[in-house]
Amino acid sequence: MNDTSPEMAAKWRELLMQRSGVERVVMGGEVFSMARRIMTASLEAQGYQGMELRRYGIEEADFPAYLWNRFYPGSARQNLSGVV
Repeated sequence: MNDTSPEMAAKWRELLMQRSGVERVVMGGEVFSMARRIMTASLEAQGYQGMELRRYGIEEADFPAYLWNRFYPGSARQNLSGVV
């Protein structure tokens, strides 16, 4: 879903490109870190704790497929190689 107008997307990109490459990399790392915290909190709210996922048969290599099925139940999993 993309509910951002083209004008605002262009303005956002303009502001983002004014930052240095280092600042943009740091921002990307912060976004990734926050997404990971959100996902971890969601799993913990369901009773999973840290590496306890392995106890439920979810190996690290299977995690992308697990997430796909969690967010898109019943749909065909697209090729996610190299995403995680």
